[in-house]
Amino acid sequence: MSFCLADGLSREEEIKLFRDINDNQRRMNTSHLDGIEVRLTPEEQLKRHNPELYIAQQLSEDPASPLHGRVFQGGKKPVGVDIPLRGLRTGIEYMLSRSTQLPQLEDAQAQYRVIRNYFDAVKKWQPAAWATPKEYILLRGSGLWAVCFIGAQVIDGALLDGEYRASRMLSTLRSGKDWDWGKKGDFKGLGGRAGALEISKRVTRMLQFGSRISTKQLFDRIMGERPEIEP
Repeated sequence: MSFCLADGLSREEEIKLFRDINDNQRRMNTSHLDGIEVRLTPEEQLKRHNPELYIAQQLSEDPASPLHGRVFQGGKKPVGVDIPLRGLRTGIEYMLSRSTQLPQLEDAQAQYRVIRNYFDAVKKWQPAAWATPKEYILLRGSGLWAVCFIGAQVIDGALLDGEYRASRMLSTLRSGKDWDWGKKGDFKGLGGRAGALEISKRVTRMLQFGSRISTKQLFDRIMGERPEIEP
């Protein structure tokens, strides 16, 4: 660690030095810090203590991943690398915290394989967002986090039925409404974590999980039911 020691400064000189340092300091990119953590942490330790970062890194590095080569890990940003590692890590953390079934897969590698299949399904569900990501919110900010929140429910539905293939999850995603994920589309103005939750709520309530009806269909059935009148 580099350091600087200044001795014999007056009170005014200390204040000026403090001001100058804080005026000129530059914060290190959080994705770069995550990349450093990956490099410095043994794989098994990372899987146990920081599975969300392990899974995010695997999504970036695995040639079989639909996000391979698209995750920014700090430094000079190459062309086509549009997803910050920190943003993806946060999204995976949201997914793991919302899922009831993923945490029961005790190894992060097993969790990763299921999540990789889910993102493969999302790519097939919204191919235009992969082809021209700047025109869509799906792979950035609240859109990416919404996809992760949606993933918790889609993955749970598949795992509860003994399934983990991308084709099964794609079938679930396609069972709902055909949403416009464009920058000026159905989710315009929904930002941050709260916006991501609202997007996921709108999308998942229209989905059908296997032979089960969607939440929207169940809602309509409940509201349309006539009350039973006791004789």
